Amino acid sequence: MRGVLAYVILLIFTSTYLSAQHQHDYKWLFGSIGEVDSGFATTVMDFGGTPVVVSSVEGDIRLRQSNASYSDILGNLLYYTNGCRIADSQYRSIAGTRALNPGYVQSRICPGGFGFNFPQTSLFLPFPGQEETAVLLHTDVKVVTEPAFDGYQEYVRYSLIRNDSVLVLAEPLLQDTLFSSDLTACKTSDGVSWWVIQRKRDRDVHFIFKLDSTGIELHHRQLYISVDTLLGAAGGQSVFSPDGKRYVQWNRHSGINVYDFDNTEGLLSNRVHIETPPIREGLNPGGCAISSSSQFLYVSSLTRLYQYDLFADDIAESRVLIDTFDWFFTPLANNFYLMQLAPDCKIYMCAANGTNYLHTIHSPNQKGQACDFRQHDLRLPNNNNFSMPNFPMYRLGTDQPICDSS
Repeated sequence: MRGVLAYVILLIFTSTYLSAQHQHDYKWLFGSIGEVDSGFATTVMDFGGTPVVVSSVEGDIRLRQSNASYSDILGNLLYYTNGCRIADSQYRSIAGTRALNPGYVQSRICPGGFGFNFPQTSLFLPFPGQEETAVLLHTDVKVVTEPAFDGYQEYVRYSLIRNDSVLVLAEPLLQDTLFSSDLTACKTSDGVSWWVIQRKRDRDVHFIFKLDSTGIELHHRQLYISVDTLLGAAGGQSVFSPDGKRYVQWNRHSGINVYDFDNTEGLLSNRVHIETPPIREGLNPGGCAISSSSQFLYVSSLTRLYQYDLFADDIAESRVLIDTFDWFFTPLANNFYLMQLAPDCKIYMCAANGTNYLHTIHSPNQKGQACDFRQHDLRLPNNNNFSMPNFPMYRLGTDQPICDSS
């Protein structure tokens, strides 16, 4: 795949790379039917000022669990996707992107209008050295029905977008029985290239891709680092620590897996498995996020939020119950689901329902109750369906702070 991608890049004029601010995650989008007269009401959270500015615009696509956006180095929105189509900075669909996930997803899921309904199935990365060229990594599902139903196969694909033009669309990188969610990435130690991790479903295999200035390819596989853990496909979330030294997987079947990560070689090691009966009870979905200091891991289930100290000698024993769901309804339950560290150093959490509130951890670098978790804290102008945008840590390895709480 490097040859295809490198060839396309050679056709693009080279832009001058000036002291970038790396504000690719400064616009967050959420969307569903709301109060806009026509089209879909899209909520925009803009982290370019203090406090965050929340507004409503009319857009072409609805966002559900597959949610990723990409802004330029100064935080101006360029693109976003719901796993079915890609939209531009004017919130209009980009021509030719209806085949973003061809096959089962496009024919069976996308016509419903909500977008792909698995979390962390889309992720935008800057093409190294050309940050206004966006590489969209995305996964989709193929249902194997011949000669009879035999389960699912998943693809990892990439698309390439620049100046509202699609240069490459849905090019396959890998087809296997993959964990279709949990698509996330970490910068390499040079601060320019990227590692991307995707794991095999129900097998102890991690596929590790590398994106550099020549393109993207499967770099290596890692086997047998989680052999005593069921790695089933279930509602959860994966995240790298902001310093790039830890990788965490959480889902309701496997519990919590914490790995050391070598972002020079792209290798996982020293797995710590945390069995979590209080969270896994009832097989509730949930999410996870890590504070900007890389010390505190937050893990949610449908009704509980926990904090773990990643610097502790015994991570499992460091667990603190932060809060339980307070049964607030609007009109559906504002329970606990996916989380994301924001440019303002807060962690925001959505509900596993259609609601118009986000929960907020205001001081996630503080231990225990001092983290200041507030339920249904930020009201959105429109309904949000299970959705939290998926971002990597763009400012790792730069002269910019991870986030700014001022």
